[in-house]
Amino acid sequence: SGAKPGQRIAILAFGPVLGERLVSEFGYDSVWLAAAGLAVVAALFGLATPRVMAHQLPPFRLLHPTAVPPGVILLLGLLPFVGFSAFIPLYGPELDIDDVAPMFMVYGGLVLVIRVVFARLPDQLGWRRASTLALSVLGGAGVLLGVWAAPAGVWVSTVALAIGMSLLFPALFSSMVASVPEAERGQAVGTFSVFFDLASAIGPPVLGAVAALGSYRWSFALAGACALAGVAMVPRLAGRLRGATEPA
Repeated sequence: SGAKPGQRIAILAFGPVLGERLVSEFGYDSVWLAAAGLAVVAALFGLATPRVMAHQLPPFRLLHPTAVPPGVILLLGLLPFVGFSAFIPLYGPELDIDDVAPMFMVYGGLVLVIRVVFARLPDQLGWRRASTLALSVLGGAGVLLGVWAAPAGVWVSTVALAIGMSLLFPALFSSMVASVPEAERGQAVGTFSVFFDLASAIGPPVLGAVAALGSYRWSFALAGACALAGVAMVPRLAGRLRGATEPA
């Protein structure tokens, strides 16, 4: 369950750095050509993926109901990093940070180290404690970016974002998968993953509107508040999932 989120985190962390390098060396066309080439490579790998057929297909549902609540919490928890990745290149120069690429590199490196060295931590903590910890750290990182306008504040927030993002997806993912029948897990995973994409799609314009009305610090603080709101939703999710797994 950790491979897919790990790949997405790596793309979000190292993709901007690679894109900036390609733009500076070869221009914008090279970025789109590189992205298209990588997509073709991914498709070729996909052709080699073994097919696993369920004995009984579940009924079609646009969204799997069990995956929606953890997906909403995931979306709220992702907003601090979405805001960071979208606006820190614009906010950095205000703090005399001309190059933010090292921050993305540190973030990506920390995520990979935590995922490899502490891969069992979400299971050891349990999904409820792990997700609560992750959301608290992510919320704190967003609020910190909003109130501490200094390069040191950005670096501390970068480390906090790496810790929170390393734990959030695996914790919520495991809670959701354990609560649905095996035949419905593919549909549930698809629904859950939609909220990751929604965070990337709606986060920047919403937070950008806040920044336009106020400042980048306002948007960071709002994203942090959203993650902290996710903390309050975890106990209710635990009760709902526990009820879903109890025999009728």
